[in-house]
Amino acid sequence: MVEMLAMSCEWINFTAAERQADRFAACFFMPQKLVREGFEFMFCCIGRLRFSGVIAYHLDPINPNRLLYAPKESK
Repeated sequence: MVEMLAMSCEWINFTAAERQADRFAACFFMPQKLVREGFEFMFCCIGRLRFSGVIAYHLDPINPNRLLYAPKESK
């Protein structure tokens, strides 16, 4: 617990650029197998995810239509 508190205090002293770089590195270097397994577990699917109204609702329960009917120029 003390170690975690020390780490959180150190994290506060990082600049915004350092925090952003650390987050990018953590996401970029995530093991593909673990990411795939986590995704399949979260969405109860193996392979490709078929995007539907149910998926849109679970990603954005307040406004799922924002995902379902996004403008074509949005990516």
